[in-house]
Amino acid sequence: MLASRPGLWAAAGWLAGTAWPLQQATVAGPLAQGVAVAGAALLLVLLVAPGATARVWVALAAALLAWAATDWRAQQRLEDRLDPALEGQTVWVTGVVSGLPVWRAEGVR
Repeated sequence: MLASRPGLWAAAGWLAGTAWPLQQATVAGPLAQGVAVAGAALLLVLLVAPGATARVWVALAAALLAWAATDWRAQQRLEDRLDPALEGQTVWVTGVVSGLPVWRAEGVR
């Protein structure tokens, strides 16, 4: 069934590419992500070659694109964390209350 449907090859590749970075200990970074996207583009260009390997190229291209997208998103999330140098230290935060909640019929503001 998988051999006759290229969309399933692409889906299988995308699933593998999404699971791949979840097994990595660190984020690869922008350079590796760019290389993966360029590699996926090259594989998609190779699709013009006839034969059964075209489905494999689709799966590999999808896996590379999914890996790059997942790795990029992980990098974005990790940039939003507390600096590891501040771990275990007391950090004082000062804030200002600018107003109290206003209750209305349509909700709270």
